[in-house]
Amino acid sequence: MGRSYYGLYNVLRARFRTVANLQGKSSDHRRLIAYLTENDDARLQQVGEKLKNLRDLRNDADYEMSFTIDAAQSELAYQWAREAVRILIGS
Repeated sequence: MGRSYYGLYNVLRARFRTVANLQGKSSDHRRLIAYLTENDDARLQQVGEKLKNLRDLRNDADYEMSFTIDAAQSELAYQWAREAVRILIGS
């Protein structure tokens, strides 16, 4: 989960650092998701939703000790990240 999330996050952070007002703080994660999901561009909204879903899964995996990750969930996270990049490249 974490690799898929951070891989996508870092790509998006590099691309939208200035316009999303990212400041190198932990709040940048929420700020980037908000920038994307509230954007007028439907493709960026899709990317933002994928990033949000990945962040939620990563947080569950990292902080919810009863949360179990199986191979199918890991593959789904990877596919969400890949799809988000494909959408981004097309925009």
